[in-house]
Amino acid sequence: MTETPGHRIRDQRLDTLVRATVDEISRVGIEGASLNRIIGAAGMSKSSFYHFVDSKAALIDLVTQSLLDDVARRWTAPAAESFAGDDFWERVDVVLAELAEVSVADAALQRLGDLFAAQPDGAVGVQQQFLASVGRWVHDVLGAGRRAGQVRDDLPLDLQAQIVFAVLRTVDQWVLAHGGHRGADVGIDETEPARLLRRLLRREDRSAV
Repeated sequence: MTETPGHRIRDQRLDTLVRATVDEISRVGIEGASLNRIIGAAGMSKSSFYHFVDSKAALIDLVTQSLLDDVARRWTAPAAESFAGDDFWERVDVVLAELAEVSVADAALQRLGDLFAAQPDGAVGVQQQFLASVGRWVHDVLGAGRRAGQVRDDLPLDLQAQIVFAVLRTVDQWVLAHGGHRGADVGIDETEPARLLRRLLRREDRSAV
């Protein structure tokens, strides 16, 4: 197995580097982020840093993957086929509630949200791969819900999946822009995403636009 920079740097305070990177990017954005400030905040020498990471893009990939790995140790999305039943909406409620709980308790997910918010329309590298995998999962979950007769089918599935994905991302971005994380007190509660999805997707709402 090929050793990744994250594996090599783990003994050199990867967590500190992750925090320093996210703090810097949250404060000044990706374009304004200074590798020198990040290196200093992480307490690393330049020679040590550049031994593992050779560019800002590589650093963002490293930090994103580290945070994704941390979140995956705490929560993993259920298989899409597990939604293929009459309990589709109950399953959706459970998943959204779990995510809300994790987002409040897990610093890694909060930092990941901050990192994604820094470039919401231009994700590249690991971020782009992750968003694509989430998009495929949403598509497959909706497909399961449609087969179970729980999700409206008057739109092409691909379009429906893109709309749902955009809604969920927009809610997260709005919460972050208002100084919180999902589940925080920012004017909406953790049940709002589920209500939005029901209004958009429930089969009995076929007359809704």
